[in-house]
Amino acid sequence: MGRRRAVKHLRAKGVSPRGIGPFLVAVLIMAFSFFHPCPVWPAGSADILSVDVEGAGIIDRQNLSQARERAVESALSQALKAAVAQVLRPGLPPSKAEEAWRAVSPNRGRYIQKYAITGETSDGRVYRVGVSVTFLTGILSERLQSLGYEIVRSERADREVTLTVRDVRSHEEYVQLRAFLKAEVPCVREVRPARFSWKEVSFRLILQGTSLCVTEVQLPFVVRELTDDAITGEIVRRK
Repeated sequence: MGRRRAVKHLRAKGVSPRGIGPFLVAVLIMAFSFFHPCPVWPAGSADILSVDVEGAGIIDRQNLSQARERAVESALSQALKAAVAQVLRPGLPPSKAEEAWRAVSPNRGRYIQKYAITGETSDGRVYRVGVSVTFLTGILSERLQSLGYEIVRSERADREVTLTVRDVRSHEEYVQLRAFLKAEVPCVREVRPARFSWKEVSFRLILQGTSLCVTEVQLPFVVRELTDDAITGEIVRRK
């Protein structure tokens, strides 16, 4: 697509691409800076990993489209290798990491949420592309684990926790408490009502992190008990 745009632009200017040769056409396509594999965990996304990479493809017989395909394939392959390295247990021997990457490579598309070309350029011999790839690390981790590889137990993973708050005396207090959890506790991604009984309410919270993250803000109740999957609190009233 980049080559077509460049050619169209040249023709609009009254310049024949044949007159300047394929090398200059390729150079005029686009010029961007490229990156080594650089994994980034986007804020608010527990099971998503973004990787920026550069891929290269040899230009054979001035065939830019084939060279571009090779470059994209190279970039996606490198990106998967970087993603695998991020989810595998640290300290794994390089040969084992290489083995794990090869094991999941045939089904690479399953783990890619999306990818975008961020830049293209050529020196007449090699075609280079910059690619930003977003991986679904939850699916990738599950596959690696099923193959027997040790993976990182990330504290970033979503977790469901039951929150029970005692001495809630009205429906208005219940509504206010639910609104507070949704708006004021950063690690809470979702609040689901679970139970409403006499002076006691329960919610199912979807957290990005551990149950301890709920206590990182000033709460309208006192936490009486906290475990990995349950929090019990009580509203303390002034006498």
